[in-house]
Amino acid sequence: MDETLHNEHDEAFAPSASPIDGENDAAGVPEAPSMPEVTNAVDFFTPEPVDAASPGQGVRSPGDPPSPMGQYTQEPQGQAAPSQGQPMPSQSQPVPPQDKPVPPQGQFVPPQGQAMPNAASYVPMDVPAKKRPTKMIAIIGCIVVAALVVVGFVFFQNANAQKSREDYISTMETTSFSMLNGAAEAETLSNTIVKVWNSAIFDSRSAYLWDSDIQEYYSDDFNTALSLLFSDPSTQYTVSEIESNQASVKNMMSKLSNPPEDLQNAYNTLMDLYNEYLTLTDLATSPTGSLQTFSATFHDADTNFMNYYNRLETQIPSE
Repeated sequence: MDETLHNEHDEAFAPSASPIDGENDAAGVPEAPSMPEVTNAVDFFTPEPVDAASPGQGVRSPGDPPSPMGQYTQEPQGQAAPSQGQPMPSQSQPVPPQDKPVPPQGQFVPPQGQAMPNAASYVPMDVPAKKRPTKMIAIIGCIVVAALVVVGFVFFQNANAQKSREDYISTMETTSFSMLNGAAEAETLSNTIVKVWNSAIFDSRSAYLWDSDIQEYYSDDFNTALSLLFSDPSTQYTVSEIESNQASVKNMMSKLSNPPEDLQNAYNTLMDLYNEYLTLTDLATSPTGSLQTFSATFHDADTNFMNYYNRLETQIPSE
């Protein structure tokens, strides 16, 4: 019984008789591959395709040819493998991403989102481009400084001209006012002279016929009466004041000899006023001629003086 079971077991697990080679070919059964002759361990090794789901591994399809031993096959995700003939990147030199190629040394790399400049606008980094802006800035700076100097000079000239004009107007006003004061004193003294002169001629019979303010100068001879008038201390003081006023006005007139163009008419009127002023003041300090000529000259000079003075006020600008 044990022998029978053993035989059945042997028959169940015994290999079937292999058909001859011709029968296998006729039946379509492929011939078993023969093992290649191993000559080198590197030639014998054939890496299996890498699973696409494995993290950190490159994606290869089953139909891709195997990579030769010694070449870089496991490139990081999103990066391209180095081409044949290029060295494999080291850990200290990271492989740049495929979408950001490394530009040649010295070329401009635009920021992310900007286009690469074309050849017409491309300027290599090693060209000393900073010298041209620096030179241009220096030229512009020189031009600006020169312009500021010219503007400052013109402004200074205009300011001086404006100040000179204002000083001229102020001196003209002061001069005319001084002549008015001197003419007023000369007018008062000239009126007294006419009164004494006239009384000495027409009222020579008695001092009581003279006005009280001139009785002290009474004489039946007008030359003596006028001498008494000019010998009075108050008259001498008035004459001194008039002469001092003449000297002051003369000094101021010498400063007005070169008037601005727009003040030429005012200067001409001032000169006419000055001539009438001299006539009035000279008559008061040194009376000459007859009573009639003295009175007429004094009256004309006094009238003309006031006319010129009023005209000058309209010609002097109020600044």
